[in-house]
Amino acid sequence: MPHSSATQVLDELITELASGTGPRERVIEEYVGSIETGTGRTEPNRGIHERANAVVQELRKTWGPTVDPHWVDDVVPGRGSQTDASEFDCFFALFRRDGFWGYVRMRAPETDTPESTYLRLILGVVRDMT
Repeated sequence: MPHSSATQVLDELITELASGTGPRERVIEEYVGSIETGTGRTEPNRGIHERANAVVQELRKTWGPTVDPHWVDDVVPGRGSQTDASEFDCFFALFRRDGFWGYVRMRAPETDTPESTYLRLILGVVRDMT
């Protein structure tokens, strides 16, 4: 099944922001299974990592270079003091364009064992209020 471009997804999320506040996110891929402790990139979950890399490369072309992810601490849920005890970002890349922050994140559970876990690749946007 072909994937929508990351740029198109972020544009759709920006359109959604017009009708509300707060960040908008969309899960674009999910992996459920086991992760070998210490490596994080076993054969079964390699695809989600490759997709994350491809998304970042695409957004570097359309949104520009990545920026310091700490700029959205306490703006994006799960970042800064708003950390979520059930999940964490095992990958996060931040971009800025035209008054918006766009981001790519991969979330994983804090409590699951590596033999039974998930990874969620997420695209999101939030207004730049600075």
